[in-house]
Amino acid sequence: MNNSPYLRPYLDSSVYIAWLNREVVAGVDRHAIARHILDAAAAGGYQIYCSPLTLVEVNKINDPGGPVPAGADDAILRYFENDFFEFIPLDRGIAEEAHRLCRNYPIKPADAIHLACAARARCDVLLSWDRPLTKITHSSVRLEEPRIIGQTDLGFNK
Repeated sequence: MNNSPYLRPYLDSSVYIAWLNREVVAGVDRHAIARHILDAAAAGGYQIYCSPLTLVEVNKINDPGGPVPAGADDAILRYFENDFFEFIPLDRGIAEEAHRLCRNYPIKPADAIHLACAARARCDVLLSWDRPLTKITHSSVRLEEPRIIGQTDLGFNK
């Protein structure tokens, strides 16, 4: 695991879903980690890169089998209008690169699209909680699970 600060992070949909669902998995507070990364971007620490595909994938913010809460769709889409997000356009070049990535790595097509977008944007890291994706080695993009880097609020003054 690299301890370098994020400079040009690309966030896979799993990060937003963990944040929105307030996920805690195996004792790891994914919600807090994702919130920290998003808050750092909102404070001007860096741009966050993502694909328009993310807007489709974040529809998974619901209880199993239940509907997305009323009004949540519009609020989520508005959140992605913040200036700290930069969307990488989906085009034939991204599709062809994603096709190649699917042939070369054991990843799903949507994950390949995210990786192709991250590579095009020259991101230093693609953050994801999708194990097949974080287990591969790419020539230009580091793939890893999100984590809190740097000084954190320990909550003593709350």
